[in-house]
Amino acid sequence: MSILSVSLLTLGGIAALYLVIGSVNDLVWAIRRRRYRQAAALLSVVMFGSETDAEDAAEELCRMPRGLLIRSLQSLAADVTGDSQVRLQRLVAAVGLRTMVDRASRRYRFWRRRVQAAQLSQLLPPGDPIRRRLLRDPNPVVRARALDGTQADEIAADIDTILEMLHDPTPMVRAAAQRALLAADGRVVPPLIRALETGQGDAVNALLEVVAGMPDARLLPAISEHAASADPRRRARVAQALAASHSRRAGTVLSGLVGDEDPSVRTAAVTAVGQIGASALAGAVGKRLADESWDVRRAAAEALGALGPAGWMVLRNALRSQSPEAAEMARQMLDHIATARIAAETLSPEQLAAFGEHLPLVAAP
Repeated sequence: MSILSVSLLTLGGIAALYLVIGSVNDLVWAIRRRRYRQAAALLSVVMFGSETDAEDAAEELCRMPRGLLIRSLQSLAADVTGDSQVRLQRLVAAVGLRTMVDRASRRYRFWRRRVQAAQLSQLLPPGDPIRRRLLRDPNPVVRARALDGTQADEIAADIDTILEMLHDPTPMVRAAAQRALLAADGRVVPPLIRALETGQGDAVNALLEVVAGMPDARLLPAISEHAASADPRRRARVAQALAASHSRRAGTVLSGLVGDEDPSVRTAAVTAVGQIGASALAGAVGKRLADESWDVRRAAAEALGALGPAGWMVLRNALRSQSPEAAEMARQMLDHIATARIAAETLSPEQLAAFGEHLPLVAAP
C-alpha cells in the first residue's frame, strides 16, 4: 500500500472520529438543554403555580440530579422575592441542598464554588450561619454575592460587618454594602449615625450616598457635620442627603452650601432647596441665576420654579437682571411654567398624566 493511500485512510479515520465525537457532544448538550428547560418549567410552577401543582413539581424536581437543580436555582436566587422566594426555600429544604451549599462554601481552594454557594445562600432561611460565614470570605466576589439579597433582619444583625465593608478596597463589595444598607429598615439608623460621626475618608462619602436614599430626620445632625468638609465631593453628597430628608430644617445648612466655592456643590445645594421647598432661600438661589457655571444656573432656575410663588417672583425680577445669562435662564423657566399652567387648564387628567414627566410644574397653583 502506498504512502498516499495510508495517508488518505488516516485522514478519513480522523475525520470519521471527529464526526462521531461532534455528534456525541451535540447529543449531550441537547440532552442538557432539554433538562434545563424542563427544570426551569418545573421551577416556574413551584414559584407561581397553585399549591397542588407546586407540590407535584417539587416532587419531580427532587428526582432530578442535584447538580442540574443547583445550576437552575443559581440563576433564580438573586431575583425572587415574596411568596416565590418562600416556595423556593421550602424546595431547598425538601431536597437537602443546604448540605451541598455548606460544603461548597468551605471549598477554600475553589472560589467559584463559593460564589455559587453565596448565590444559593439567598434561598436559605434568614440568619443561617452559612450566609454570615460567606460575608467574611477572603474573596471579594464571594462577599459581594453574599450581600445581594440580604434581608432586613440579617442586615440589622450584621450591621457592623456591613459598615466595615464600606472600607473594602474592592468597589464591587462597597457597592454591594451600599445596596444592602438601602434595603434595611429604621433599625440601622443609630449605627449609621455613629458611623457618620466617627468615620473618615471615602467610607463617609459612601455612607452619605446611602443616607441620601433614607429620608429619616434622625440623620440630619450627623449629615450636617460634614457640610464644612474640605472635600467638595463630600459637601455635594451632604446637599444630596439633605434633599432626601425632605425636612425644611435642612435649610440652614443648605444656605451655606448654595454659595460654595465648588460648582458641583452649588448645583447640589440649589437642587436640594427646590426639593425640600425651602422658599426662605429663594433669594439666595436667585443669585445663582448669574452663576459662572451653566449647570448651577439651570439647577437654580428649576429650583425657583419648584418653590412656587416665592420662586416665580424671583424669576420675574431676574428678567431685569444686568446679567444676560440670568435673564435668559429666568425667561426659559417662566416660559416652561406658563406652558405647564396652560397644559394643566386645557388637558384632561389622562392627557396630563401622559405629559406629567415632562411638565413637572403642572400641579403648581
